[in-house]
Amino acid sequence: MNTPDTLKETAEKIRMSGDFDAEWYLKTYPDVVTLGVDPAEHYLKYGKMMGRQPGPEERQQEASRPAKERQADDGKPEIDSFIAGSLAAYGGKKAFPSIVSLDDLPLVSVVMTAFDCADTIERAVLSLVMQSWPKIEVVVCDDRSRDETWNILQTLRRRSPSIMKIVRLGTNSGTYIAKNVAAAEASGDIVMFQDSDDYSHPDRVLVSVLPLLAQPELIGTRTQYARFDPHTGRVIRVGDLMSKLGLITLAVRARAFREVGYFDAVRKAGDDEWFQRLRHLYGRAAVADLGVTLYAAELRQGSLASDMMSRRDDGSVRQSSSSERHAYVETFQKRFADKSRPRSWYRATFPPVPKAPAAAYSPSLQVLSDTRIPVFANLCSIPSRITKLEQVVGRILPQVDHLTVYLDKYEAVPEFLTANPGITVRRSAEFDTDFRDNAKFLDFDERKKSGTPFHYLTLDDDIVYPHDYVRTLVDRLGAFDNRVIAGVHGVVCVEQPSAYFRNRFIYHYHKDALTAPRLVNNLGTGTVCFHDSLFDTLNPRRWPLGGMVDIFLSLEARRRNIPMLAIDRHVGWLRDFEGAPEMTTLYSEMHDKERIMLDHLDTGTPWGYVSMLDAVAAQPAPLARRLRGLLPAFPEAVSVIDSFNRMRG
Repeated sequence: MNTPDTLKETAEKIRMSGDFDAEWYLKTYPDVVTLGVDPAEHYLKYGKMMGRQPGPEERQQEASRPAKERQADDGKPEIDSFIAGSLAAYGGKKAFPSIVSLDDLPLVSVVMTAFDCADTIERAVLSLVMQSWPKIEVVVCDDRSRDETWNILQTLRRRSPSIMKIVRLGTNSGTYIAKNVAAAEASGDIVMFQDSDDYSHPDRVLVSVLPLLAQPELIGTRTQYARFDPHTGRVIRVGDLMSKLGLITLAVRARAFREVGYFDAVRKAGDDEWFQRLRHLYGRAAVADLGVTLYAAELRQGSLASDMMSRRDDGSVRQSSSSERHAYVETFQKRFADKSRPRSWYRATFPPVPKAPAAAYSPSLQVLSDTRIPVFANLCSIPSRITKLEQVVGRILPQVDHLTVYLDKYEAVPEFLTANPGITVRRSAEFDTDFRDNAKFLDFDERKKSGTPFHYLTLDDDIVYPHDYVRTLVDRLGAFDNRVIAGVHGVVCVEQPSAYFRNRFIYHYHKDALTAPRLVNNLGTGTVCFHDSLFDTLNPRRWPLGGMVDIFLSLEARRRNIPMLAIDRHVGWLRDFEGAPEMTTLYSEMHDKERIMLDHLDTGTPWGYVSMLDAVAAQPAPLARRLRGLLPAFPEAVSVIDSFNRMRG
């Protein structure tokens, strides 16, 4: 162990030997400048343990040594000792104040996105679960993985239910939409990030957050990261640097998302845009750079950063931006050139899942279509659900072009529905007919008059819809050439129903997963979307009774041989609101109307697979073949009346 005197003597010796280049060392490792210590002494006390080199000539010699010799002397993979040494050398705060109350500490949410990463996801998540910060939440959004990632995440949540929150997208949307959804679901006062093949030192959250507690003027902090080879555990230099400041290492106050919006919905470089947006709107000094490396990033083929990396002969990598990234940077920097745009403009332009891209992007960057068809949403609400209605509106409005809300028996219009150009309010008192939930279709014929194509979406006021709900439904419609009605809550009836609620089985909207779409006879209109071209008219004034809208829509589809499709989804993609269910609902009222419902259903018999086959036969041959593949084998020979009890769960 070096005493102060022997440290100075040894430092002087390596300076005199020519093996140590102080100017190169300070330039290569700028955190040493920040610390204000003698560079030779820093190298001897910390840098050598961190794997840093004393000069450029030594670095070339290092590259020629066998890989085993380049690992740390204590036998640990070099990335571990490098990060441990960085933390030991760090001169900033890295411990709690001597007196601190747990209640005074903020909850920190670390968000992660995941896609086909079953081989790394568990270790990555555990590096967050095992953080030293006492109040932590880990939020992982699965971007519709095709491997075992989602199953692994469910196991991890069962193991750590108090801190783990997992969500899954209905459509693969890229890491930034997934990151937005995770951030929107986060409960913390501070949000941090990590990739699913990277790892955080146990003190990463602690060190990143302490400056935010001490300096309320900061909106965020960021630390350094080091890249490493997952096969050897060896740190890989990027250029001449062993570590560098990173966008993924941000710790940011959660209010930033509410004030300036979420990440741009692109495939790559969205974190660069968001970081520059933060500095543009809060000022460069609002994000503090911390000279410590606490983040280990695997260098893998196929990662988002791989298009910027090329290997050198000495084992390091050269990092440079692709032409597409350069073009993207130019695009978003032009936005910042307009100083008149307030934070509210960015907040409105960058919701978690936007309807359309913020600008014209190259195909490799673009996630959202710039030739989209507008979506018009419609729902009916009853007064007892006003609180739920507000949450439904808040979730759906950013996803659609316009929302019409029919207030059934409301005495007044809730304030949150007023003065919003994206919302039209209709009240039952304005009409002579008691439409009830049939009113979801009052707008259809009027919209149809415009001659402009649109998607028509119907909703309920008591369902928690996901952030990517509309995007996913529209995606499924497109997959079937916009010739089906898509929904989430599907019903298959017996051929000749004699008891509607008993003679059927259900693909339930939040209880049942579907790995592939399924043809059905009926869709719950709280979960329905379709292209306007399917109907020449849909006039609820012709429907004889309110409160039976699902039946009437099924009959309209049956008459036209329009397939109804319950889409593929995972359990919990849609959810009920928490709390006790209401005793009086439209559903319970429908039980009292069962005889009337059966009378109407009789006009469309036979149901079951017979009606589905009729709808399939009416489609163009290629689509008909695909739809037939969604039916059971030998569908002409299958009778629902003989098998529905086995399908009821």
